[in-house]
Amino acid sequence: MTPFHAKVYHEVHILANHTLPSVTICAKVGKHPFSLHFPFGYLESSFINSFKFLFRQFPPVWLIYFENAQVLLISFNFLDSRLVTIIGHLHFTKEGLFVID
Repeated sequence: MTPFHAKVYHEVHILANHTLPSVTICAKVGKHPFSLHFPFGYLESSFINSFKFLFRQFPPVWLIYFENAQVLLISFNFLDSRLVTIIGHLHFTKEGLFVID
């Protein structure tokens, strides 16, 4: 039996800077098999594809309301009570969506 000691992020809420409502996105969650460095394997929750999908659908004038919003990008649950999360801030340009900081 594999121990499970930490929260698995499966959805996040992104708050708009102004009058638009917040949005919710879901993660792709995958289990990676065990290895020498990860004896229990690990779970990976990634929100990156959801960000791309969601914000491509928004009208460009809406994107300014989500500029610099802090977001969770990827979470690693090593199934031994260790949880690592990578966060950043949304930044939009004419070339597309970027995550900074």
